[in-house]
Amino acid sequence: MVQIVLNGVFAEDFKETNNRHIYRSFCRTFCIVPVGGGWSIINDMCFITTVTDELLLVSEFVFCFIF
Repeated sequence: MVQIVLNGVFAEDFKETNNRHIYRSFCRTFCIVPVGGGWSIINDMCFITTVTDELLLVSEFVFCFIF
């Protein structure tokens, strides 16, 4: 069994907010097992929350620094 954890931040646009970005943070976890010649997902969890100002600043710094 292999466990994969993916964390990130993404932006959404909503007409209700005049197309202003709403930032969200996510954590997604997969548990996969080998089946035949490939892999099968046996569990998938996704947690999404709004981003704090502190997390947004850190994420923007890291994103700008990498790219």
